[in-house]
Amino acid sequence: MKREFPELAYLLSCVEEEFGRKPITSGDFDELTAAVDEKISQRLSTSTLKRLWGYISPSPRPRIVTLNMLSEYIGYRDFQDFCDHLHDSESYSSLFFTARTVFSRDLKKGDTLKIGWAPDRMLDLKYLGDSLFEVQDGGNSHLVTGDRFYKSEFFLGKPLYIGKIIRGKIETAAYVAGKSGGLNLLKVSSKQ
Repeated sequence: MKREFPELAYLLSCVEEEFGRKPITSGDFDELTAAVDEKISQRLSTSTLKRLWGYISPSPRPRIVTLNMLSEYIGYRDFQDFCDHLHDSESYSSLFFTARTVFSRDLKKGDTLKIGWAPDRMLDLKYLGDSLFEVQDGGNSHLVTGDRFYKSEFFLGKPLYIGKIIRGKIETAAYVAGKSGGLNLLKVSSKQ
């Protein structure tokens, strides 16, 4: 069970809705722990919640007891009950969303795009045309200066999925940036 599976992503968004906001600070996670404890009389570790949201290094597999407690917090019997309900709802199969978006078709060759995601990742990209971007500065990410990739759109608040990265003469595996929380910075600077 990986963190990317859609049921977990939807569960976390439902928890955020119940909590009233997305937890982004250490204090938010302390408050969420208290809110869960108050509502269902069960205590979840703050560090467990931080790992689930990617605030600290994520654990490879969330424990079912954790998923059960979060499901109960949002009004379900357990995680299986949540999944059963989700699979029968329209939310599971499709979702419209609104977000600040940058489309490559709206950029000019030479424009730069700065993107960022939690905890402290930032990339400076140069637009080369035909939806091709080149990394100018990889910041604290796994991308390095000179990496290139094709991307037609970037969504603020949504993860960035890159099918492959062209690194010199090789192509890397697919890459995802901001898988927990999505992009939190999206800024275009036009070529002078």
